[in-house]
Amino acid sequence: MPVSEAAERGALHVADKVVHKIARQAAREVARTVELPPRLVDRLPGRRARSSRVDTVIGDGSVAVQVTIAVEYPSPVVEVTREVRSHVTEVVTRTCDLRVTSVDIDVVHLRRAPAARSGTPVRRR
Repeated sequence: MPVSEAAERGALHVADKVVHKIARQAAREVARTVELPPRLVDRLPGRRARSSRVDTVIGDGSVAVQVTIAVEYPSPVVEVTREVRSHVTEVVTRTCDLRVTSVDIDVVHLRRAPAARSGTPVRRR
């Protein structure tokens, strides 16, 4: 569809809270991110979110995203954060037609993966 046709139909505005929810959901969808422990959720400012905390700053067709997550141990944290950054950028760009200027990520907790079904116990210290 030519741009002129879209422009003739009118403007589109995606509410800030919708962009926020989309970014939060995108962060949750990445494998090896896990729920934040309740003791950390209570300490994070703003809305409570079990698996991630997201803040967005939106302006002039762009958005900056700040994500706070927990990662499953022993996952490679750099790889998981790279996947979160890529997925959040792709989903927000595709669904909101906003340019993502940055996705800053704080990993605040590592949570041990559940024991394998083979019956091997998880070693605890």
